[in-house]
Amino acid sequence: MEFTFGQSIVNSVSPDDLRRIPWGHKPKQRVAPDAYSVLACLTKYETPQDVWEFAAEYGYEINDRKSLNRVDRICMAVMEEYKDARRLFGDIMEQLREIE
Repeated sequence: MEFTFGQSIVNSVSPDDLRRIPWGHKPKQRVAPDAYSVLACLTKYETPQDVWEFAAEYGYEINDRKSLNRVDRICMAVMEEYKDARRLFGDIMEQLREIE
């Protein structure tokens, strides 16, 4: 399981990417997130597999084909993350759900 995670824009991007940030705060290096932050953000509940149910559940608006495709990609990514988390932590998912 691999994904990009960051605690904030300043702690997540490389110094080269910061030229696009208007306030120009440039950290000397990236700051690695702690384990608690990563585990707290994992998808720990199964989500609706239908894109329309997913949109309703999470407040996405689908107005056209472009927004449908965007929400569908998000839905698929969330389902994949849950599947990976369940595969890695299946026997302790209840304990993981207590991390907020």
